[in-house]
Amino acid sequence: MSKRFLGTFKVLYCMLLVMVLACSCRDDTFGRIEAVAVGSVPTVHGADQAQGLTPNLQREVAPGTLPTIVATTRLWADLVSGIVCEGQVHVKVLMPMGSDPHSYQLSLADRAALQDASLVVMNGLMEEGFATTIRSVEEAGGNVFRVMDYLDSGLNTSNHVHTGNRGISKQGDHRNMRGDPHMWMDPVHVSEVLPILASRIIQVVGLQSSTLEACLKQAQARLAQVDAEIKEMVTGVHRDNRILVTDHDFLSHFADRYGFEVLGSVIAGNSTLAASNPVHMKELGQRMKASGVSVIFVEAGRSSKDAEALAKHLGGGMKVVKLFTDGLPRDDARPFSYTELLRTNVHLITDALSSEASKLRRVDSG
Repeated sequence: MSKRFLGTFKVLYCMLLVMVLACSCRDDTFGRIEAVAVGSVPTVHGADQAQGLTPNLQREVAPGTLPTIVATTRLWADLVSGIVCEGQVHVKVLMPMGSDPHSYQLSLADRAALQDASLVVMNGLMEEGFATTIRSVEEAGGNVFRVMDYLDSGLNTSNHVHTGNRGISKQGDHRNMRGDPHMWMDPVHVSEVLPILASRIIQVVGLQSSTLEACLKQAQARLAQVDAEIKEMVTGVHRDNRILVTDHDFLSHFADRYGFEVLGSVIAGNSTLAASNPVHMKELGQRMKASGVSVIFVEAGRSSKDAEALAKHLGGGMKVVKLFTDGLPRDDARPFSYTELLRTNVHLITDALSSEASKLRRVDSG
């Protein structure tokens, strides 16, 4: 092989090597720019900043498709839809109507929906069967918004006066409001959390803040309206009759907001998975008689056998009234919405407590 040929070969080899390196550098730089673009989010605002959140990267969405937000319940799907009112996001409900979030078991399709979602919105403290899958979603870089994680933040920004986030009963018992996951029974709590949820949607889904701000104001206006309606509705219930007994602890937030007392629950605790206790039920029955309470409120779609048994045991016109968490009564033709859900439940509560048939003569305790 001649020296001239070797020289030419070396020159060509060097030129080829330079070209390969240049292409590699260019591809790597483009990859970094693309990653930054996908992960770009607006500045963290308000409670998110106070929480020290670092938003996860936005999930890539195929061209021509909308990002998906998966809500575990219908009421949170309705609230999310109200925030993204321009239809920029596909909102999917995970649990079918009538499902008990405490005991719901995820299907393979449910798991896939959670893993593929741009954002998962869940109530928190009540979806016990979701824990393992939600943990894997977060470990894989998915975005999860637990409403109950932000309840205290929302309360701290409220102009409404609270007794340290606790309700106080006539007996002086203190009830930790944050321990009851059924916070949606108070539309003011929900309204306080919505701006934090909207901020999270902007961060991880990449929607325009100006659009969501307009939708958020409309959603909060609707909640302010229903809050005013509830305040008017409860005026029909005499203060001595504003005593609630439930199958499990799910009306604490409602009671704290609108001046009711929760005397107790058939099952001690806020989960439908808890077991009843005969001694506890006997003591509750005695307190109900002493307080003149003849109504037990239960959640529709859940087992009410313990509440029915207690009502039958006490007799004397005792009745069980079903309230709704993820739907409206079957004979109600109105489309489901969170605000209509509240109106329906408050009508049921006030009608039951205002009815002459629901009153028992109070026993003088002494």
